[in-house]
Amino acid sequence: MSRSQVRARAICICICFLALFFALASASLSAEEKKPPPRSDYVGDSVCGACHQQKAQTYIQTAHHQASSWPSPRTMKGSFTPGSNVLKTSNPYLTFEMTVNEHGYFQSAVEQLSPTKKISRTERIDVVAGLARKGQSYLFWKADQLFQLPVTYWTATDSWVNSPSYPDGSPHFDKDIIPRCLECHASYFEWLQPSINRYRKTSLVLGIFCEKCHGPGREHVALHRAKSPPSPGIGEKIVNPAALTRPAYDLCLKCSHLFNILDARGAISVTERVGVIARIRALAVGVAKAYVDQQKAEAGFSQPALSPKEGEEDRAHGGKAPAQLAATRS
Repeated sequence: MSRSQVRARAICICICFLALFFALASASLSAEEKKPPPRSDYVGDSVCGACHQQKAQTYIQTAHHQASSWPSPRTMKGSFTPGSNVLKTSNPYLTFEMTVNEHGYFQSAVEQLSPTKKISRTERIDVVAGLARKGQSYLFWKADQLFQLPVTYWTATDSWVNSPSYPDGSPHFDKDIIPRCLECHASYFEWLQPSINRYRKTSLVLGIFCEKCHGPGREHVALHRAKSPPSPGIGEKIVNPAALTRPAYDLCLKCSHLFNILDARGAISVTERVGVIARIRALAVGVAKAYVDQQKAEAGFSQPALSPKEGEEDRAHGGKAPAQLAATRS
């Protein structure tokens, strides 16, 4: 068995062990703890920025903060100029056209059935997903159902391309936007079950705001606006994302799952495969180390867990750390 195969097997075992551990730990949470907080507990970025001005000004410029937005001249990156606003497809009778007028931005599928007969379907761009660092896709509402439009802007080529999962040469407008999509691209939404893509339109908060990662800020704001200063040991009433090892591991699993899908489709080259596996391994090790450090701190131990490099050195020296090994040899 090659070294890469051994390493891949070790990563799989590590991920499976941690998945089992976190599944058992999560099972102990009560239903009340899992219930999402109400919308009224969120105060918004403007309130956060009043005290954390420097961090807020830096954060609002990031792609993370602008993961989704309403369409505007500032957020729309593709060209709507005649001549460069058309996507030709493998079907010579089908093209897509991107247009703009006083009513908004639009995508149209235009199909030439005969020299004298043409049909089309037009939908308005209601939501922009992405800041175009890599590319951006577009969403539209049909009543209270949210769908992805068939054409995406791709930054590397500065051109219009088929949206992911849409077949080339077909005028489809039917890809559902499921809650998993909005979990990464929006700060807040209300899902109207059981349909997989129905939402309360007025609930949608686009972009990733401070409280998406730090949790609702109402109690934190009330604590620091009180007339008397907070009592020692009362806590900040706000979430420190660095301490969220379980969600971090959940994201690590998502990375691993996405890699398996892309690898099965042949979308990752042999060279890229090695690098991606290494990054996923580093994520898994980092989460495990953070969890161990967290548990030690709660138990009153000050010594941090071994770094990945130290752990490798430890195994290479028969279970003794380099400093211990040097002491035994002297």
